Amino acid sequence: MFIQPNVLENNHTRPGADRFFNGHGAYIDTLNVQLNLTENTSVLGGKFAPSFGTAWDVAPGIYGTDFAEDYELSEQLGFAIGHNFGTDSIGTILLTGNIFTADTTFMSNSVGAVRGRAEKIDGGAGNTEELNNYSVTLDLGDIKSVEGLSVHLGYRHLAKGVDSSNAENGYVAGFVYETHLSEELSAALTGEFTHLSHAGGGADDQNFFTAGVSFGYGQWHLDVAGTQRNTDVAGGADVKDELFQISLGYTDAYETDWNIGYKFSEEGGVDTEFFGVFVTKTFGFEG
Repeated sequence: MFIQPNVLENNHTRPGADRFFNGHGAYIDTLNVQLNLTENTSVLGGKFAPSFGTAWDVAPGIYGTDFAEDYELSEQLGFAIGHNFGTDSIGTILLTGNIFTADTTFMSNSVGAVRGRAEKIDGGAGNTEELNNYSVTLDLGDIKSVEGLSVHLGYRHLAKGVDSSNAENGYVAGFVYETHLSEELSAALTGEFTHLSHAGGGADDQNFFTAGVSFGYGQWHLDVAGTQRNTDVAGGADVKDELFQISLGYTDAYETDWNIGYKFSEEGGVDTEFFGVFVTKTFGFEG
């Protein structure tokens, strides 16, 4: 979130040039230890993604998460504690607290395409090298009264960085509802609203509205999603960015998911269209 990767000047960056696997590198995204204190309580420490929002992960389609990833809390160092207050008769009620700071250690660097190690001087809300940033979230799942519904609520505070004029405060509310329309046809609805006050530590506020629907039929799935990102510019004209995506996927007998999709986005008054192919394969390991 606070890292600006290096731009390598070479022939592969010219318009029309082949960029196949150009600029790819490897880095440590998460590295932590989790301890279960009781059946319902666990603690975690290390490099992790503090809980806040879910649309950046669960919005359907190849491009459904693109705008929501703006407020994902990734590559943070700190601690988390979670406790499930739910019961078998009610469902899951998970309360999670996180305290963290942006990773500026050697783990923020990469190998291959080098993006450079993050530093406190890079700035950005939450990049403080102190554990003075936090988030609190409440997740409801397996709700017995509304089968298939899960709800996510959260708040976060990111302290001022060296270049920030303000601390950022964020609020999020979202849901996922899964249901079967017939024996073979299933549907999942996703919705999330997020408000960031002094987004990124600046003067502007941002609101995100994400909605999506996914239909599954046998091994096929159709995913439609969209996000509207509104920026309330302090002392200037407000900016409205929009994203729409539709994609079709097929999961074969080897659990490989093949997807083809289309995305239209409007950012800063510039319209962009993408067509893409996305293939995922999950590998499992048993000890």
